[in-house]
Order: sequence, then C-alpha cells, then structure tokens
Amino acid sequence: MIIFNSDLLSTYNPAYNDSIVNFESTMTGITNCSITIGTNDFVVYPFNNVFKFNFKPVVTTLINQNGFKDSILPDLSGGDFIYNDASLQLTITPEFFVYNATTGETINKEYKFLKCVEQLPFYNQKVMAGNDIKVLLPSSNGVDYHLTYFEGYPADFAIQGLETGYTYSIKNSNTGIVSDTYTATTADVKRIFLSDGGNDTTIDGTLITTSNLNNLELWVNGFFKCNIKVKKIESRCGVYLKWFNSNGGYSYWLFDRYFNEVIKTKDLDDIQGVWDNLQNITSTSESLGKTATGTLQVNTQYTTQEKEYLLDLLKSPKVEMYINQEPFIQVDAFNFIGVKVSDASTTYNSKSRNNKLRVTVELPSINTITY
Repeated sequence: MIIFNSDLLSTYNPAYNDSIVNFESTMTGITNCSITIGTNDFVVYPFNNVFKFNFKPVVTTLINQNGFKDSILPDLSGGDFIYNDASLQLTITPEFFVYNATTGETINKEYKFLKCVEQLPFYNQKVMAGNDIKVLLPSSNGVDYHLTYFEGYPADFAIQGLETGYTYSIKNSNTGIVSDTYTATTADVKRIFLSDGGNDTTIDGTLITTSNLNNLELWVNGFFKCNIKVKKIESRCGVYLKWFNSNGGYSYWLFDRYFNEVIKTKDLDDIQGVWDNLQNITSTSESLGKTATGTLQVNTQYTTQEKEYLLDLLKSPKVEMYINQEPFIQVDAFNFIGVKVSDASTTYNSKSRNNKLRVTVELPSINTITY
C-alpha cells in the first residue's frame, strides 16, 4: 500500500511555490518509485524508506507554454465581455508506481495548479477560509479584493474556480442592481473585461456605474463568494502598463501623462578613412554605426488599498506598455509591446492617501543603421 504522509491541496495549488508530496510504501525490500506525468517518467529514490517529490519544476514548465503572453484579444462591440482563458491553470494526473525486485503497486492522483505564486503572510488564513472561488487579485482574506480601473483603457479581472455548470451573477451593492445569471460552459478561468479600449461595458448596468468606489458582489450558485471593490478613474492621458501579476491574472495601471524620456547611444567603432592626400579627402575615419537604447521615467500616486496591487508590477516576469497614450482606442494584437521595468523608487507612508512611485521603463531596442 502507498501511504501519503503529506499531500498537496485538493483545491488549486500555486504553481510557482514548492509542491512537495511525501509518501511511503508498505512493501518490503529495496523499493523505488516511478512517477509518470503525461509522457514523462521520473524515478524517485527513498531516504529512510520515505519518498519525496517536488512537482514545481514540472508544473512551471507545463503551465507556461505561452511564456506569460496574454492570448485573449477582447472585442466588446458585440456585447461579449466574458472570455475563457485556459492558460492560467493546469490539471495533471500523475501515476505513482512503487516497485521492488519482484512486484509493484500503483496509485493515481489528480492535482490542480494555478499560474501564481503565494507569500507566507496570510496564505494559511486564505486556505483555511475555504473559499473555492478566487479573483486573481491581491487579497489578505480571499474574500475582499480591490481594483483600480482607468476609463477608456483595456482592463479585466479574472475569476477562478467556476466549474462547468456553475451559475454566477454580479451585484452592485451600491445600487442594488443584479446582473443576468451566467452559466460556466467550461472550468477555465473567466476573464471579465471592463473595457477593450474602444468599448466599455457595464454588464447590464451593474458594473462601474459611478466614478467612485463600486462594490461588486460575486454570487455563485446562489451563494455570496466575494467582494470586488472597483475604483473608477475618469478618462485621461498617460503611460499605460500591463503586467502578469503574482495572483495569476493580468493587472493594469495608468501612470502620469508627463514623463522623462532618455535616449542613450554608443558608437560601435571607427574605421580608417580613404587613403589619399589631404587635399583630396573630407574625412579621416568612418563610423561603423551606433547602438541606441531608450527609457521612460514615469510617475504615479497610489493609496494604501492600491499598494499591493501596484507594487506587484516590480516583481512581474512580463510587462507590456500600451503604445497609445490617449483613451478610447480599440485594442488590437499590436497595441501592447514588451518592456522591462528596471529602477524603481517609492516612499510609502501608511498615513498618506497619495504615496508616490517612480519607475524606469526600458523600451524595446532601437534599430539603427550600421555597416
């Protein structure tokens, strides 16, 4: 018999944290274990008759086939604002085969993973809360979430845990209006788009009805699950960044419209010019060309409620910049370009309503003409 002394969560596990199982067998003699995941086999050797295996290296490879790239291109003009995203979670069914020189035994497991990473503070509290529905935004209790939405720019929030056949609706507790009831046709993560840039949607008038704080309640199968507190910022110009967040979804932020742009160039080398008499030449050397890099230094302000959401940008493996600095432009496949956030500085004061963040955005390589 194979006995698991320590196993993974029966719900979704964070893919980018360790996922270690600890098990042993009642078989006698020298035993080994073969773990099969799809077409891949891994041999595990026991220590003091106990096997340990960490799924993290395997899972992080399988779950990130798209390299954190957003595969959803929303178009809300037809009224569709809910999109399934299969790239944000993963289910595996490993087979454990423990054997000795004469016989063996097998057990099959099912493990689910979310494309996220968790931190120690508040993690156990969220697990013990037992909420099977997650919004892929920061939360200290797994029930209350905060989102800042900039009008006129592409934005969404993601809901995980809606299994096939689940019904769900959204209630704006500010107005008391309840949306239509929707039924999940797959178990994929649901992306709820507030805007595609050119079109805003309010889900039958229940979402983002005011320019203040909109408290949205998510109800699943007739039961309350969580609050999504959406702060709407009226349309304005600025530098708009999008990033893959630690919670397994995508986040967005509009930085101030005024910024510093820095372009640095470097000469590749020189070659000797034409070999001739001085009266016949106009140059003694020729440049092989230059390399050039560009950066933007952008600024913003944030509140205590926005702190964890915004500062997650500094840890993201995938950051993109919207090439348009004006609102209400329909997003297409080329509106977001890959950038890198390098230097950053912020001074946070828990008493202040307007803390400041300054970041340096490294732009894509500048193409130059060279020999």
